[in-house]
Amino acid sequence: VVACFAVAATVGATLNHVYFGSAVGGGSSDLAKGGVIQVNVFKIGCVTASAVAGMNAVRFGFRAYGHPRAHGVYSFVAYSVLLVALIGTMYTGSRLTVVLSQSAVELAAQVLEVLNSNMNYAQVKFPTNFADITQAADLYNWLRGPFRNLVTAGMTNARLPPNRTEIFIPTFMTNATKNHDPNHRWANLVVPSCFIRQVRTSDRVLEPSVSWEQEIAGVLSYTLDFNHEIRRFSNEWQNKTARAHFNPAPSAGYVENYMDNVFVNAWGKELSTLDFVGSTRKRYPGESGQVPSFPPIVFNGSLYPQTFSVLANEDKYLQAYDTLIDFFQESRWIDQLTSIAQFSCSIWSPSNNLVAVLFYTVEFTNAGLVQPMQPQISFDLFENNQPGDVSLLLLVGLYVMVEEIQDLILHGPHRYFVRSGWMNLVDWLCVAACIWAEVAFYQHLGNEPAERDTHVWSSASTEKLHRVALGFTALLNIVRALKFTRNIPVMCTIGNTFARAVRPISLFW
Repeated sequence: VVACFAVAATVGATLNHVYFGSAVGGGSSDLAKGGVIQVNVFKIGCVTASAVAGMNAVRFGFRAYGHPRAHGVYSFVAYSVLLVALIGTMYTGSRLTVVLSQSAVELAAQVLEVLNSNMNYAQVKFPTNFADITQAADLYNWLRGPFRNLVTAGMTNARLPPNRTEIFIPTFMTNATKNHDPNHRWANLVVPSCFIRQVRTSDRVLEPSVSWEQEIAGVLSYTLDFNHEIRRFSNEWQNKTARAHFNPAPSAGYVENYMDNVFVNAWGKELSTLDFVGSTRKRYPGESGQVPSFPPIVFNGSLYPQTFSVLANEDKYLQAYDTLIDFFQESRWIDQLTSIAQFSCSIWSPSNNLVAVLFYTVEFTNAGLVQPMQPQISFDLFENNQPGDVSLLLLVGLYVMVEEIQDLILHGPHRYFVRSGWMNLVDWLCVAACIWAEVAFYQHLGNEPAERDTHVWSSASTEKLHRVALGFTALLNIVRALKFTRNIPVMCTIGNTFARAVRPISLFW
């Protein structure tokens, strides 16, 4: 029990201190549905540990003073209830795993289908899509095609004449515009904001320069001479300078700024955005880089298409977007020092209290490789509910931990570690997975930025980490449940099969 409280208090105090406020008191934010959300992981951990202590006190009483069958029944029922509750919670679409909700699946399918579609417009003669990008020109074509379709989708219906209801398109649409009834506002899907940035490397002077001499037919000679080296990207060599101008000159109104990696989360804590991992496992800053400003399209890297489709003329906005992409290409916004170009969008489904953030990234190496990465998408609730006083993940993990410590004390180290086989290892892996998933969940919650438009990568990447941790948690706890089938003639076959496969699977990993 002491170990149980020690783990819960340590995890809670550490998460509180890093993300939510004071180590013991936690903090508050306005992310909650209809009010303020209070997060105190230390308190949640202590309350959960108290519940675990009570449950295991009953179990110890059955084991020490009751009939063995009564102890077995209690252990089976208690763990079965916890396991069913844990697995059930994962598939209810709650904040714990909102990505598994039906609405999230449908939203992801539609958005990815649009952005991965072919670049169907006049300048593209072949059916290419994002995965086919092999040069900067292809990326600009994608920005003119699929990305434009997504960013400007909320304007399509707003531009329709009121009497043309037969061509109304419900997908991606909202009537929350200046051309519609202000008393009847709804939306299937909204794109509140997008973000554009690039991360750049630096170069250095080569002394001496390198050259390649060419002689053609003994008549013409020419020397290729290079006196600068483009560095392979690393944090040490990141270029943090905004380019003052481009060439050619039609850059009136265009400004480039450098954005750093530090942000303030929803609880007022100053944090650094987590690293973004490239296709070759190279690590890039998660948010810093060069960002464009080109009013009314983009401000410090952020686009607000829905807002400006209401406040401005839609045709002018669309024209300005096309002008921006043309300017990018003509002025070589992507050049020899570009390491990654990244485009992210926040997608909001108000009817489902759901928000998705997706990232499309193209990596450029100093060897000339142009590598479009797999799209990454993260989900969260738009308005969050108040966390309960007891954490189910921590409850399962601490319950198993105390149970194992009791077994170790009662049976002795030799029987526990040597004679009991691999199942005790699975038990401790269950404990580790539950605590890992609990930490990842509050990391995700704690990385929510105060402003939803920028520095969203930390929250998105920790949501993905939380999903992975939950997968291991579910698998290991289901395997652990097989220990209750060891004395059932038919069902014990499952556990025995797993037991025989443990070593080959471990060696394969």
